[in-house]
Order: sequence, then structure tokens, then C-alpha cells
Amino acid sequence: MEKQKKQLLIALGILFFVSLWISGTILNIPERGTPADFYGVSREVTLEELIEDAHIYNQSLYLPLDLPANLNITAIYLKYGAFLAIIVYSTDGNKDYKTAELTIQVSISYDIPTYESLQEMATNSDYESAIQINSWNVYINERANSGGNEEFIAKYGDYTLLVMSWIEGCAYTMNCPTITKNQATDLIESMELMY
Repeated sequence: MEKQKKQLLIALGILFFVSLWISGTILNIPERGTPADFYGVSREVTLEELIEDAHIYNQSLYLPLDLPANLNITAIYLKYGAFLAIIVYSTDGNKDYKTAELTIQVSISYDIPTYESLQEMATNSDYESAIQINSWNVYINERANSGGNEEFIAKYGDYTLLVMSWIEGCAYTMNCPTITKNQATDLIESMELMY
């Protein structure tokens, strides 16, 4: 009897993995670890629609008011069914979040790191640091990997400035390939509540 249970469990396990493989092949689901293209799971919205969505999810939305080098919002992409957005900034009208001069990803954060944990994370690095701005915890990586996007690498190189901050339950991840660390911290200092 015990042998039959074991064989049944093995058969069910094999069936499970085969069905996952088949469904991934048929539905063209990306491999585990490969992020889905955000364009496929989001829609372009206005700033007013983003603010309205933040209100629906009972989230405070902060955005920078002091932008360097003529950067303007060129596109906002909002994920279907969740409060997750990418705000694209450019000087030349670029709406592609993969190659724009500045992007800010905003999402609900259920696990906000302490300032001490961010300091510890940055301890043994010449490129990483942790600071506090307006009592918000901020992590900065001045040499973050660009993620392998060929268009991005061709435009900006292999590395980018990555700045993460946590404000009132939301995580803000800034990809800043064309601005300096000081300009990025000025951006965070200028962030104000949108509603």
C-alpha cells in the first residue's frame, strides 16, 4: 500500500511538471526569472488616472517637482489589477521605459527596510550608500547593472544609477542613467504628495 502511494505521488509530480512545461510552451510564458514585458501587462494612463488609482488602493503618491535638465513626464504605464506604475521622464519625448533618461517605478511595499539594514547592505561597497531624506530611507547604487537590455547599453553603457526610497507604504525605484547622485537626491527631496 505504501509503495502504491509513493508511485502515485511520483506520477502526480511528473504530471504537474509536464503540464507546466506544456502550458508554458503553448502560452509562451516567459521562463522563471525572466520578467514579463511591462507593456503587455499595463496600459498607458494620464497623471490624473494614476492619482485616481493610488486613491482607489488607498496609497499616497509622491512625485518629484524639481526635475533636472528639462526632463518631463512623457508616459505613465499602470499595471492592470494592481497598484504598480512606471513613470517615464525624457528631454526628447522618449516614452520607452526601457531607454528613457529617468524612470520611476512606484509600487506598494509590504516590507520596508530599516535604515540600519540599508546601511549594512552598502557597507562593503564603493558604489552603494544609504541615506535618509525627509525621514525616508534611501538606498543608492551608483553602479547598478543595466539589466542586459541592448538598447539601454548602447545608449548609456553597462551601468546605471539606481535609487530606491520608501515613502508611506510605497517603494519608489528610480533608474537614472543621465543624472548624478546629487541630482537624484535633489529629486527625492523635492517629492511631494500628489493627493
